[in-house]
Amino acid sequence: MIQPIFMGIVFACFAVQPALAQNDAASQKENSPEQKRQEDEISINPKLLAPILQPFGIRSMGVRDVERDAYYEILDKARKIGNRKLKVAAAEFKKQRLALPRYERYRTDPSKFPTFIDLFKNPLKYHGKVVTVHGHALKLIDVAAGKNDFGLETVWEVWLYTDDSQNNPVVAVVSSIPDGIPRGQEIRVDNISITGFFFKNYLYEAQDQQRFAPMLLGHKLEWSPPSPPAPPLVPPWITYSLVIVGMTCGVTLLWYISKSDRKSRDRRMSKELGTSTPEFGNISGEAPDESSVPSTADDDPEYEADE
Repeated sequence: MIQPIFMGIVFACFAVQPALAQNDAASQKENSPEQKRQEDEISINPKLLAPILQPFGIRSMGVRDVERDAYYEILDKARKIGNRKLKVAAAEFKKQRLALPRYERYRTDPSKFPTFIDLFKNPLKYHGKVVTVHGHALKLIDVAAGKNDFGLETVWEVWLYTDDSQNNPVVAVVSSIPDGIPRGQEIRVDNISITGFFFKNYLYEAQDQQRFAPMLLGHKLEWSPPSPPAPPLVPPWITYSLVIVGMTCGVTLLWYISKSDRKSRDRRMSKELGTSTPEFGNISGEAPDESSVPSTADDDPEYEADE
């Protein structure tokens, strides 16, 4: 009886050993020097972020003087890191959020994860983390960067709306935009993507009251412009020529039908008139019977001439 139990324990130990070895390998990979270097490259010193939280918490209007050092340093950091690495960092942080039990339903399709809502409800969890948002822009303007130690001269302010933001914007500041993208105070540009560090909740004046929007600091706005329409299968000049020929044929056909109807009508009228011959009395050319000719004044004694 003891021997089977002992054998079972030994078998279980051998079965568990590969799994433990695999976990140790994964742990070593995560804690490798390269992994740590990448984390250090992305991470932001909490001391740099501390002034943003004072004295009003993570929500404030504009960029205050006490926030400027962090503002410019993070913009420069995003520019140096580049979008590719920033998007990797955003995806890694998203995995951490998906690991929470309340987000289990999004694990099979992470693209449906409500990033804006999670950020909106948990701003302190996101502070200084990298986030990627997708949507459409209704405002894109250039802004003078102001005095800074990082060589930033012009930055771009973007007001972006995601599918899950319910008409609430994300305010993003980037140092680069793609060529050809529409710009202005009132625009509509679809297929926009921005990856950046969550800086704070940006207070702004709306029509009814003060509102706030998550503020991201990134490097480059990404845009997928709509594909140009496919060229027509038939050149335009051929289309126009066919239209003109068709109109000419149509007018000619109408004229021919009208003419044929008129000729047919004329023949029908001539035929109807030719079926009855009018009677004009005796027109045979023979001399009339004198007895049938009325008398004239010379023959009537009542009409004798005066002498």
